[in-house]
Amino acid sequence: MELTFSTKNLTVSDRFRDYVSEKSGKVDQLAHKPEELLVKVTRY
Repeated sequence: MELTFSTKNLTVSDRFRDYVSEKSGKVDQLAHKPEELLVKVTRY
């Protein structure tokens, strides 16, 4: 599964990327063969 980050007004740390990557495994349980996961992070 391809993991894509879209951010606005901030940068994403490696620690956050690792955390999301670890948790993205749960998406496999909910969707049948997911191809892409888009993570949008915005700071106001």
